[in-house]
Amino acid sequence: MTQVPDNRPVLVAIDLGAKTTSALMTSPEGETVEIARAWETACVGVVDPDKTGRIKLISTPKTIRVGHSPNQPLSVKALLPVKPTNDLVDYAFVGCPLKWQNNTLFVTVTATSITGDDVTQDFTVEQLLTPILERILEELRKTHPDVTSFHLVVTCPNDWDHRTRKRLRALYASVFGQLPKRLINEGSSALYNDLKTKPAAWSALLPNPSSTVLTSTVDIGASTANLSVSAVKRRQITVLATLTLKHGGNYMSQTLGANMENYVTNIVETKRQNDDANPGTDYDALLENVKSYNFFLAAENAKFAWSELAIDVYSLEIYGETYVLPRRLYDSVLTDVAEEIVANLETLCSQGGKRISQVERFVGIGGVFEGKAMRHAFDNVKKLRKKFIIGGDDSRIGVARGALRIAMDSMDNADVLIDTVAEPIGIGAYVSEKFKFVPIIPRGTPLPHTVESTFYNSEDNQPDVNVNFFYGNTTNLSRETRCGHMNVEIEPGPARTMELSVVLTITNSGTMKASVKTRRMETPATNTFDLGDPVGRRTTKADEIEAQNHYHDTLERDKPVEDAMTL
Repeated sequence: MTQVPDNRPVLVAIDLGAKTTSALMTSPEGETVEIARAWETACVGVVDPDKTGRIKLISTPKTIRVGHSPNQPLSVKALLPVKPTNDLVDYAFVGCPLKWQNNTLFVTVTATSITGDDVTQDFTVEQLLTPILERILEELRKTHPDVTSFHLVVTCPNDWDHRTRKRLRALYASVFGQLPKRLINEGSSALYNDLKTKPAAWSALLPNPSSTVLTSTVDIGASTANLSVSAVKRRQITVLATLTLKHGGNYMSQTLGANMENYVTNIVETKRQNDDANPGTDYDALLENVKSYNFFLAAENAKFAWSELAIDVYSLEIYGETYVLPRRLYDSVLTDVAEEIVANLETLCSQGGKRISQVERFVGIGGVFEGKAMRHAFDNVKKLRKKFIIGGDDSRIGVARGALRIAMDSMDNADVLIDTVAEPIGIGAYVSEKFKFVPIIPRGTPLPHTVESTFYNSEDNQPDVNVNFFYGNTTNLSRETRCGHMNVEIEPGPARTMELSVVLTITNSGTMKASVKTRRMETPATNTFDLGDPVGRRTTKADEIEAQNHYHDTLERDKPVEDAMTL
């Protein structure tokens, strides 16, 4: 196995978003390398190749936005970075919900043509995503043939349930031959943006490395926006609050499309009222054409033009009629989004006991920030003026880089990872021998402190709950020390679903109490679970378990783990 220095494994991080797919890895020399940079996830497919009204495409199980000209069909395996232009794009794929049917996860894809006709078709997640993941693996093998083994880290939408996340893990395993070592919530990876790997940017962020800088990060993707407030000191991040907003790039396109439709409608109505030169024009027909036009797709193209080409007007042709649209239609959408995000930021700051005026740096990542338009919108919001910086040369790979940074931090800290999910103490998933994602009690956590998490095992009787708690000497939270270990694992059994609740309580004196409760969710059956510790103790319980298992441990900072445990 090719490894980076200090015997650390090669890491591969994949962010498969609604619009863009990015993949990064650590090279054998320990540096960050791009495998796939900003592929257009949804821009590949074959539209109606058999003239049956059916659609064939590949995309992601989130909101889907762009298609192709039927005259230029693309191979499903091609995965080409197609840029949307007026003469190329004839279809928009929007609003694609996930649904379970007969233990199969489907994506319902609705395609709207430029004339307004809709066609709907169901695809399995495997059909849509497998070609993308295969292309990433192909690129990895082509560019780094010496890397024969690696650890996989992937991002996951914050609102996916346990069942859907499990299917996603299985899909990655079918392509890469291994389960992801961790699914990282998109909102948490936004905290570790490009700044983590850019010393110059960190220098700008932290003029005094020993001071605490209140920083806010917003990751605006195609389907959602994630907002966070964190305190940064000596390049350590303490999360104060996070929030997921339901208005990403597609929301902006829908709003811009509505603005464009209203503007064009007003043009036609004004001509109807003032048209003395050509009284024979059928304005009702013009209005009907406007009503049937796909303004979402038009907005996607206009966004691209206004953001990256910096033009002032955009010409739109609707059934032979040309309309000239001003840039202010787009700028008003950006301003509304910026103001709403700032309003939410004020709320988050207050939840963390801070004021928005204390935010010294505001970082934006995600495809929306690729051009300068979104940045200027935030610059014009009074409360954040002159505090805005972009995380990286291309903000579209910010989330993938963030996922990689989370994984790399776990390597740098041996067994310890500062978990940045919204819960004060997160969970570790699929912990391997040398690659441990383990939650700890973050610095600055007030005592006493209690956290409860509930997990569910799989419905196909495979073990998929593996919770590891590593906790330090909590009487001194200025540093984290591995002083104890509790492992809870649900093994496969005949019961389909088992609920597991873990309550962790830390007192002011540093005593830790862990309570574990399991509850069978379906038909009576025998189910076993194990409570293990570093020296190998195992306790087995059977059906209908309603047990409380308490571990009272007085933690002494430098005492060996085995001696610190009282079982």
